[in-house]
Amino acid sequence: MIIFLGPTPAWQRTMAFDRLVIDGVNRSSEVAEYASGKSVNAARVAHTLGRKVLTMGFAGGVRGEQLTGDLEAAGMQHAFVRVRPETRQCLTIIDRSTGAATELIEESSALADEDYEALQVRLEDVLDDARMLVLSGSLPPNGPADLYAKLVSLARAKGVRTIVDARDEPLRLAADAGADVCKVNVSELLSTIASTDDSPDGIVHAIESLRQERDGWVIVTHGAQPTLVGGRDGLYRLDAPPVTAISPIGSGDAFAAGLACGLVDGMSLPDAARLASACGSANAITPRAGFIDPATVEQLQRQVSWEKLQ
Repeated sequence: MIIFLGPTPAWQRTMAFDRLVIDGVNRSSEVAEYASGKSVNAARVAHTLGRKVLTMGFAGGVRGEQLTGDLEAAGMQHAFVRVRPETRQCLTIIDRSTGAATELIEESSALADEDYEALQVRLEDVLDDARMLVLSGSLPPNGPADLYAKLVSLARAKGVRTIVDARDEPLRLAADAGADVCKVNVSELLSTIASTDDSPDGIVHAIESLRQERDGWVIVTHGAQPTLVGGRDGLYRLDAPPVTAISPIGSGDAFAAGLACGLVDGMSLPDAARLASACGSANAITPRAGFIDPATVEQLQRQVSWEKLQ
């Protein structure tokens, strides 16, 4: 089983327009509502690929009920902690005439200390059945910066590998706690180490700064640009096949899901990264985050290249 845990899930609405006119009246040609947020998107991708998943986090209010109901309708197991604040709602706007996808994000509400304690206890109860723990997403306001680090330590004590898709202090602390993989995009990486140098050399330096002498890997996605993978034995570049994107929202989450699936299946890191890249690309050619076609993933996976840089 792969556990996907994120403290800030969302109830998502995606609206597509043939042509979006700012300051005008716009009528959507397509609307979809579904459970989302980074961990939920990733869990849905892994579930679609046929893996047993468990989604965890916080759910509150009517939208929290909608979120868990949507997961149940999809046949996905969950173990959310019920909280008082309403689950947030986010909106994706797709302009088909330009290919632009705009994300409007509602911030999560602050939670009580006992909510985090309940989540930790619930995770401890299910870790014995897990082979991988994927932690992803930002924390609620005033959330404990060491949350992911604590959960990584719990997983390591059970022999469960971890992937952390986060940024800033929560990611740094999780890396220090022994996360097996830190997965970020370029802006998240630079923010985490307080750097503004987005040159190729600057990004390589940032990877090494985050990884330091740890045994874990740092994986840095960059949209349609090559993905960089840094580990103890060197730096690698991953080139995804070109696709015509409809919406890139959720592609990083799909990448994390594919990576988790590959590693759990016993793939080498290069092969798992190829699967991850194919999942990210497959997500980008759909309007909804976390929705992929397995046949498309298989086709794209054969086109992903892997090269050692240093």
